[in-house]
Amino acid sequence: WIVLGCAYTLYQVFLPHRDVINTEAEASLSIESFVHEYLDDKPASNLKYLSSDGDSKILLLEGNLEKIKSSGDGRVIVILAADSIPVGIQCLFAEGKSPSSLEIGSTIKIKGVLRAGPGYDEDLEMYEPGYLEECIEIK
Repeated sequence: WIVLGCAYTLYQVFLPHRDVINTEAEASLSIESFVHEYLDDKPASNLKYLSSDGDSKILLLEGNLEKIKSSGDGRVIVILAADSIPVGIQCLFAEGKSPSSLEIGSTIKIKGVLRAGPGYDEDLEMYEPGYLEECIEIK
């Protein structure tokens, strides 16, 4: 686990940095359609949205706010979900861009860059959430 953690950290550090906040979203989707697309065909969805060079798609996702928590460095993480899907999307807000007020259960729009799509791990027999970072709330 330590090696995986170090590898992931190095991967994140050396990703090309984009101005996600001021860049137009490349796709706008409901959380339901995005998650269903991934669960139906993860390889095709990865080809469509993810890029190994760090230039993955900037998405605008709309869904229900299920949970709010804090990252280790004090940034806000929200979980977007919906009743019709088995797994949600974790959204890590950009530094200094925490939302002013959020209510659990409210419908919100979040823009961010995709780092991992949701899926089902057959070995663990559980769903794994997707992950967006450098997020901002769109009003």
